[in-house]
Amino acid sequence: MAQSADAKQRADSHPALSLVAQVPDFDGQPPLGWNVYEVADAPLVEPLAFEPVVVDDVSLDDWRDDVAVPWFDDPEALDRPLVADGPDGWPHSKAKGARRRTGQALPEVRVTDIEETEDSISFHVSRTGVPVLVKTSYFPNWRAEGADGPWRATPNFMVVVPTAKNVRIEYRTTTAERLGRAGTVAGVLGLGALIWWNPGRRRENEEEGTPAVP
Repeated sequence: MAQSADAKQRADSHPALSLVAQVPDFDGQPPLGWNVYEVADAPLVEPLAFEPVVVDDVSLDDWRDDVAVPWFDDPEALDRPLVADGPDGWPHSKAKGARRRTGQALPEVRVTDIEETEDSISFHVSRTGVPVLVKTSYFPNWRAEGADGPWRATPNFMVVVPTAKNVRIEYRTTTAERLGRAGTVAGVLGLGALIWWNPGRRRENEEEGTPAVP
């Protein structure tokens, strides 16, 4: 996505970018509209050349400023994603030196049959045990079947390690969210019951000798 005139001009002339949508400006204030481009040869799920490096000392709240932005601004680091967690065997580093670490080179793996819906991503790998990058936004609700993970990866993607050749990642409702929704429903029902019962109104009707009206 590009919003400045210079970025749009450069993107329009880049052979690997194709303009697919334009978002107009609505308020006359920067950003003055966006151009959205499709990047050629950029599949949703792709193999990694090296093991990701796990960053140990950064909370998820500080991930963007302390890890993602410095990584994204370093062209030499873009082929070595950093992750918030992962298997014990992956290299670990503090945030300051993580971009200079290089994990072990990974064997070749082919990713095919990639399918995406509104709440799921599925694909097939030619071999298991080799991490792959899933280029959609990480969120704790994602759950993997046929793979370990997902773990948050720079800038805000996901990495999984397939344990089966067919992998499915699905966005699910967590137990905490279910409990929260149940509590909300219970609260609304309780409020409705109090309004229906209306003890003050019932007392007034009893003092006046008239039957209470719900």
